Amino acid sequence: MSGQDPFSDPFASQQSPKGIPPLGPPPGQPGQIGPPPAKKGMSSCLIAAICLFAFIPILGVCAGLLLPAVQAAREAARRVNCSNNLKQIGLALHNYHSAYQTFPPAYTVDQNGRPMHSWRAMILPFLEQQALYEQIDFNKPWDHPDNQAAMSSAVSVYSCPSTVVEPNYTTYLAIDHPNGVFSGSRPTRINKITDGTANTVMVVEHDSGFAVPWMQPQDIDMNQFLQPGIASTAGGHPGGGHVLMSDGAVQFLTHSASAEIRTSMVIMNEDEGGIAPMLDATSTEAVPGDLSNTGDLSNTGDLPNMDDTAVPADGISFRHRPSGARFVRPSQEWSLLTGRAAASVNPIANAVLLHNGNDNHRERIGILIIESLADISSEPIDMKQLAMNLAESMEMENKTIEDIEEADVNGLSVIRYVVAGDVTDAGRLRYCCLVFEKNEFLFQVIAFAAADDAEADDQHFRSIHQALTFASSP
Repeated sequence: MSGQDPFSDPFASQQSPKGIPPLGPPPGQPGQIGPPPAKKGMSSCLIAAICLFAFIPILGVCAGLLLPAVQAAREAARRVNCSNNLKQIGLALHNYHSAYQTFPPAYTVDQNGRPMHSWRAMILPFLEQQALYEQIDFNKPWDHPDNQAAMSSAVSVYSCPSTVVEPNYTTYLAIDHPNGVFSGSRPTRINKITDGTANTVMVVEHDSGFAVPWMQPQDIDMNQFLQPGIASTAGGHPGGGHVLMSDGAVQFLTHSASAEIRTSMVIMNEDEGGIAPMLDATSTEAVPGDLSNTGDLSNTGDLPNMDDTAVPADGISFRHRPSGARFVRPSQEWSLLTGRAAASVNPIANAVLLHNGNDNHRERIGILIIESLADISSEPIDMKQLAMNLAESMEMENKTIEDIEEADVNGLSVIRYVVAGDVTDAGRLRYCCLVFEKNEFLFQVIAFAAADDAEADDQHFRSIHQALTFASSP
């Protein structure tokens, strides 16, 4: 952190109040009493005090604006890590299929049909865990004393950073169903998934109450998956959880997804027509739900004080009613999410835009915060100084403020600042942020990604800025 107080007043006068001369005659001139000298410093002292008390609430609001964003950014970073874990698991499952022409069974069994080892143990060589794989005696049960060392080992890819469990436990579980990809000791070939690999789920994340040792041959059944918001896909993330599809894609399934939708996701050879419209987050076909002004963010695409407008050819459009700002998803790779926790406790329209990673780059995440200037200050705000204060108040280790400059985005004059630093559970991140005012509203656009994968002038940061910056209605 910078040594500068993040709550220091960027707008107060820097002039120190002058001292007040003492009453009475000057030294060496006794006896003469007259009117006291004029208190030259009193007026400036009073003005400074008034300014200080007037701007303390402003600084508090500005600090309050950033804190939810930082909290949301940390959860968003953990969410990205969780998604990446499942992507690695999906890649390992497909590499296993390439090697053996079948996906692994949910578990292996002994001669009496008793479960021995989980699919998670069988794909270890394809997760760069060959040494750990070789420690396991697959002829003995997973919890046999000879397998204790391997069972006690932590496998980071099996751990969701938003869920607190023992190091050797996992919340990534398959759905064991007779007509699913995982069905007991029966392996499955990919050509048996006639309902489409993009429509059929393989692995889901659970909450910590259902965590198991990663070596244990235990997953979930259909009944557990059909309980929206209770057990199924109730990971450590607000609003839902990740699911790994059979094509290796990772989606985010909302708690509101119905039992019918969930059933169609599990059945691998039934033509249900797909489930993409019910998926938000990384889904490529998310649709807006019933948008209202109640702040209820339970529906896909909901944002407080947001209206849906005509859907352009290149994506979904939303409008923030109070400010008149319009935001457009720039391509089919984008989806709008909602930050339930932040939005429910702050009078802020908080939108998160998650850009899918690909072979060339990892995820980029953007957070939008809108606040009425009437609630902050009746006086003009020095945006560059505000950007500096926001940058300095970001809580990161080994932080570097790399740049603060004026820029033009969507024809708007904005202040752009770039900060890099180490964030717990997320590694070193680079933030490329904007702050500007429009129509008596203050806008903050916070975009970030892994520092080793994103330069300050990263083109995907620019895409986020263009998507989340105020644009005129069509």
